[in-house]
Amino acid sequence: MNVSKTLYLRTLKTTAIKALFILNSCMSILCSLGIGLFAYSKMNRFFKLLFLQVFVWFVFYLLSYFIYFYKEGSNQKYNTLVFNIHMLIETFILLMVAQAYLKEKIQHSVFVFAYVVFGCVFVYQFSQDSIFFVYFNFVDLTESILMVLFFGTILYLELSSNTKHKFALLLSCIGLLVYFACSVPYIGMLNYLNEAYPKMNSFLFAVINDVLANVRYFSLAIAFWLISRQTLKSYPTHA
Repeated sequence: MNVSKTLYLRTLKTTAIKALFILNSCMSILCSLGIGLFAYSKMNRFFKLLFLQVFVWFVFYLLSYFIYFYKEGSNQKYNTLVFNIHMLIETFILLMVAQAYLKEKIQHSVFVFAYVVFGCVFVYQFSQDSIFFVYFNFVDLTESILMVLFFGTILYLELSSNTKHKFALLLSCIGLLVYFACSVPYIGMLNYLNEAYPKMNSFLFAVINDVLANVRYFSLAIAFWLISRQTLKSYPTHA
């Protein structure tokens, strides 16, 4: 009886912690959307594309929870499908974001090549697993590496500039870099952990992913708030 009670309390505690992180993650996305909508008219192309990415993720986020509650027993594999498809869209939008800033520094063909490489990894992992219901962790790793390279370059250029309106851009880049760079070690082991330790992996995913997502989207929310307080007609591009 005591063992059963201990297991029940442990499970309840784990579920409560996961629910807390999920709630916080949802709050950060809603904050980004709400403040971004208010500041949208003052945004340039760079931030409008970032806002689009937040909106797209919000739609997929809602879809994943609808599947979670509607598809009992098989919800995990359908959510995996949702996340795999989302990576294709997210990577495309974020490359467009990076291109909007770096267009005078890096040729357009470089961004096309980056997405082609990403697409090749996607096709390769699909051919290996032969199913969309397995999470494409190598694809996620490829996206993370590309985002670190491009947004790391933007951060470096912006830090070395003396522009007046750079804090919103710095916050956006820092949030993205923290999310993608810090998630790399876990993503690399995700499928292994999911097979070997599914319960632990479920908990780790909720904690690691949602903590990093909070950093990412709260950073964007603050960036959008800064934009709403000033007219940001254009951002500097480094020729």
